[in-house]
Amino acid sequence: MFSSNLSDHSVILPGPPLSGGNNNNNTSKQPLDKKEQYIQQQLKLKKHLYTEVNKIKIAIGTWNVNSKLPNLVNTSISNFLQINEQPEIIAIGLQEIDMTAEAMLKKETESKNEWLTILETELNYSSTKNKYIRIADKQLVGMCIAVFVNDKIYKYITNINIESLALGAMNVMGNKGGIGIRFKLFNSSICFVTSHLAPHMGAITKRNQNYFDIYNNLTFPKLDEDLNDNENDNLNELMIGDQHDYYFWFGDLNYRIDGLERDQVTEMLSTHHNNQILNTNNVNIKNIQLLLENDQLTRERMGGRVFIGFKEGKINFLPTYKYDPGTLQFDSSEKRRVPAYTDRILWKGKFRDIVKQLNYCNHVNCLISDHLPVTSLFEVDIYNEVDYKKKQLKEMIIKEYNNLLNNNYGSNNNNLIQLSCNEIYFENVRFNIPQSIHFYIKNISQNVCEYLFVSNKGLDPTKIGEDWLIDVSPMNGLILPNEQVEIKLTCCFNLQNSKNYNLNLINSHFEDNLMIHIENGKDYFIRVYGNYLISCYGNTLEHLVTCYQPVRSTSTSVIKKKKQQLTIPKELFFLCDYIFKYGLREEGLFQQQGTLEQIRECRELLDQGQSLSKHYTGNIHSICNCLITFLENLCDPIISSPLTYRKLMEYYLDEEKCKNIIANELSKTHYHVFLYLCMFLREVLMNSDANDLTADVLAQGFADVMIRSPQHLPIDLKKKHVKCKIQILKYFLTDEFHSKLMDKEDDQLFEIHGK
Repeated sequence: MFSSNLSDHSVILPGPPLSGGNNNNNTSKQPLDKKEQYIQQQLKLKKHLYTEVNKIKIAIGTWNVNSKLPNLVNTSISNFLQINEQPEIIAIGLQEIDMTAEAMLKKETESKNEWLTILETELNYSSTKNKYIRIADKQLVGMCIAVFVNDKIYKYITNINIESLALGAMNVMGNKGGIGIRFKLFNSSICFVTSHLAPHMGAITKRNQNYFDIYNNLTFPKLDEDLNDNENDNLNELMIGDQHDYYFWFGDLNYRIDGLERDQVTEMLSTHHNNQILNTNNVNIKNIQLLLENDQLTRERMGGRVFIGFKEGKINFLPTYKYDPGTLQFDSSEKRRVPAYTDRILWKGKFRDIVKQLNYCNHVNCLISDHLPVTSLFEVDIYNEVDYKKKQLKEMIIKEYNNLLNNNYGSNNNNLIQLSCNEIYFENVRFNIPQSIHFYIKNISQNVCEYLFVSNKGLDPTKIGEDWLIDVSPMNGLILPNEQVEIKLTCCFNLQNSKNYNLNLINSHFEDNLMIHIENGKDYFIRVYGNYLISCYGNTLEHLVTCYQPVRSTSTSVIKKKKQQLTIPKELFFLCDYIFKYGLREEGLFQQQGTLEQIRECRELLDQGQSLSKHYTGNIHSICNCLITFLENLCDPIISSPLTYRKLMEYYLDEEKCKNIIANELSKTHYHVFLYLCMFLREVLMNSDANDLTADVLAQGFADVMIRSPQHLPIDLKKKHVKCKIQILKYFLTDEFHSKLMDKEDDQLFEIHGK
């Protein structure tokens, strides 16, 4: 249930995130017919010859509604929908439409339906020229997104996909996160993402991490032309938002005004009286720009730490937060929050620079919430392929290809290509952190050259490389005379392929030879090698309890000489001990994301055997993420026997049977680890007055990592087992069980035992 969503590769490599547990991309893909491949390449290069361009308007609105509904008699939202501009597309993102416990459990609530009714009623009533059709909508707890299009373009909409990513409690609660809707209009792709990022003045790093989580992990199925495009990565056949032509991101991003006191901010907004805005048309623009110099989002973007490559229009309007609902009076509650521009609209995508922003404003007549809504109107170019022009060009390309093919007959093709290097070295590869290196294949002949990476593995003709080589792209293609193609090799050690290295069963040096076949020519070889840094992640409990020294300095010979072993892995103890000392009473414990940098720092300290208390510089939430990912990446799960797992699922309603199964069927080490974690979680619950955690929430978060489903089980069955796991784990979190365990075990769970 709990997933870190912080796989390290998400920042290192651009494009869709790599799957640390999949090597499907390491198999040979059936190459396209070379004639068809050449045609597709040339059509792409000459796309402008058969494409027409039309301009359309896109209206975007974002509003944190604070669980309120507008009264249409007193509050007109037509300006919020920008109906007077007659946009072809309207995208609306709402936050906090429903923050009840019911919303946490249900996919949709009545609040979403009420809001959709309000929006559609206003569209139908206020729009005299156009009729709007809702093409997609989605609720994620308090967030909601809906897209409406003009009925005149509706029939040209294709490839509609809706995705969401929860970043709230245990990463399964959607009170924070993002929702995306993407589609194609004619031949142009458009992606809308709305998000609600982490709150509070000082949570800049958390907001930045929320952004990266959404940016990298909110993915969509690749569009047809991208699936057939050998110049693109086909990893998982997914694409992220900014791989679309137009990519709009809007929502309550929660970035605040930093470094200024509340009274300073209200004083700078000179048209107020007793914090009540009197004339919104006479706000001092220069002072607004001074405010924006202290705006966290502006600073983070300028520092290259967030929303990299995005554009935002000039802000010439009042702060959007925080007001007393129903008024233009800044927050007069006890907290007296500093006014801020929390609600924003940004854009990116392949055609970012041709987007024209027509307006960017807030709406001071919509006062139901403590936020003001924000809207923007854009003009974009939509590309439409003209069939008869494309057909004519394709016929010309076929003739061109036939001429090139005729010129190839009788030629000597024994030396067609030149490699930019003969060796590729991956240095210090760490667990689950992909590394990518590029090289070039150049066609040095006067003929069209076709290359293909092929298998040199006699036992498995489908594999072109070892398991750690998770991607070679593009794996095949045509190269015109005197042109070159860039090849990317990606190496990654994950749970599936790192076990033998982590257990010291083989040398940490790795090596392979890739074969590049040239049609009507010779084969070329390129050496790929490197060194892997051994980790406690992707290891086994039985091995880790034999390692007194750091895993990177523990040799097989040292382990064999040991006659004693630890009760639990020292790395598990270090993580839990750090949380015990510094985080038990932390608000949001196990409910907030850490950061990639801090998680990698923690993992490196564990692998090197250095003290977290002395050397770790990050926050407690990153340590919590490390604990979860440590358990997720055990080669052998705590409940390692499929038979034991099946028994637990069968008797999950019988507390005594479940406890007996755990006690009698787990190995000594695995049983100690299970009990130690239960004791630790009980300590967490004993501080629930501060950390707000309950047994239900903790059981939901740890169920999948402490009682991991066997890999062979169907996904539907795994989902059904979740409630069984939660129930089983709750048996071990009771006060009664904890008291018995403490009396029995006392402080013996980290002592050294003889075998």
